[in-house]
Amino acid sequence: MSKEPKIFISHKHKDVKIANALTKHLKEWGIKESCIFQSSDPRHGFTVGGKLKEELQETLKEVNLLILLYTYKESDWSYCMWECGIAQGKSTAPSRTVVFQCTDDEPTVFKDEIRVMVSANGIRNFAQDFHRKAGFIPLEDENEPPEAFALNTPEEVIISRSERLHEEIFNSIPSGKS
Repeated sequence: MSKEPKIFISHKHKDVKIANALTKHLKEWGIKESCIFQSSDPRHGFTVGGKLKEELQETLKEVNLLILLYTYKESDWSYCMWECGIAQGKSTAPSRTVVFQCTDDEPTVFKDEIRVMVSANGIRNFAQDFHRKAGFIPLEDENEPPEAFALNTPEEVIISRSERLHEEIFNSIPSGKS
């Protein structure tokens, strides 16, 4: 890919272990650390004394892929849903929102969307699309056709990456209700 994709991980701060696992794997897959925004990571967070909503809006305007880590419906998801709305807005860079559904609880706002179930098959499908599907990370330049992030990644590498990511995320999901 000619342009570096910018990825935003939207999550409840109590789900920081899941976000950390995803960030770690995205870096292993070739995404630069500086292109991943995870608010619960102090290296990528906000300016001390800054205006939270303004900084978030500026960050979200540049995002190409927002990944929502959804756990339990009893939690207050209003801030995460606000982040998704900003990223999907018309004044932002071309973007895609992907929901990782970590439990059986379905996110109401995204009930009619295709979600990534945190299962071996769900994560494998995500890894396949992430690496090989042209335009999955929408960086479209009207003068160039969409590209895949890493089209030539061998199948066995994608399978191995997806298995490790699934195991780490699955083991990071808090049990029970929030």
